[in-house]
Amino acid sequence: MYSSAHLINIVPEQPETWKKKIFLTFDNDWAHDDIIKDTVDLIEEFQVCATFFVTDDIPQLERIKRNSNLTLGIHPNFRPMLIGKGTSIHDEIDRCMQIVPEAISCRSHGVIQGGDISQAFIKRGIRFESNESIPFQSGIKLKPYELNGPLIKLPYFWADEHEWLYDRNSDMSILLSEHDFCVFDFHPIHVFLNSESSEQYESTRAIHKIPNELIKHRNPGYGTRNKLIELLQLSKGK
Repeated sequence: MYSSAHLINIVPEQPETWKKKIFLTFDNDWAHDDIIKDTVDLIEEFQVCATFFVTDDIPQLERIKRNSNLTLGIHPNFRPMLIGKGTSIHDEIDRCMQIVPEAISCRSHGVIQGGDISQAFIKRGIRFESNESIPFQSGIKLKPYELNGPLIKLPYFWADEHEWLYDRNSDMSILLSEHDFCVFDFHPIHVFLNSESSEQYESTRAIHKIPNELIKHRNPGYGTRNKLIELLQLSKGK
């Protein structure tokens, strides 16, 4: 039986805080409030721990804050700066911190990272950064580690969009049995759509902000939503 746990309770030198636990994370990515609600409904049904990385201010955030099983981190978007738009990394982090001033964890949109970015996180009280995507098929055994600052780095080994990118169909119970440090990255839009391919996701982009229409395009087969439910069941021993 596996148990879910909070990212922000990890102490790298204490394996009992992270070994053989399920860490569920969700990148909000500007999803409609009803789409975030759909994911929160699932998480609350199973009463497990999860972290939502926030891009924008939506009503569901207040609900998440009231649930002690759930935590909020920030999900700043530095992509515009790569093409000469936007302002600065400091302005973008501050924008996110205004939405979630209590945040002590983060993952950048597009997992953009760097020394200056990490230092900017540290200065604003961020203690946990999950910005390293190292897919499990690399064969690298992951674990949390701490940088001077301090900043605890939490690499993740599974992401919903990697399932089709790498043309794989992960067995969640096998993944958990073979890996000690298990951080999963989901996106509420893919949970809502039960995405199984980039094509399915991209073909519905025009209605991503219209949940009543988008639900008509939910994949009836096996996809991201099924994967999440499998993990939720495993976290409760079902």
